[in-house]
Amino acid sequence: MTFSRKARNILVVKVIILLIVSSLLGFVLSKEMDQNYQEIKNLSFEQYQQNFETYKAENLVEPLGAVGSIIITNIMIFFCFGIYELISYWLSTVISRKTEKVTSTKTL
Repeated sequence: MTFSRKARNILVVKVIILLIVSSLLGFVLSKEMDQNYQEIKNLSFEQYQQNFETYKAENLVEPLGAVGSIIITNIMIFFCFGIYELISYWLSTVISRKTEKVTSTKTL
């Protein structure tokens, strides 16, 4: 399969945009996870007196960090957009074949 220059450029732009968006989303998620981690880490006994140790043990999870969040977010977004692109490619192929059949039967 060969791509025209225009198609290759569109593909490169889509990949760059996906990397930028997924990296920004991963960064935002890592900051949110850090904030949640600090809130749970700083819980006082008075705040959750009845189930303090249980609650803290269940919810105190080490954050992935910015790099881990960016990598995982990139994988998830590439997977979602990859499926989207495959479905749109398949649908456009089906539609183009249908329109070709309709056009070819009308010209005969």
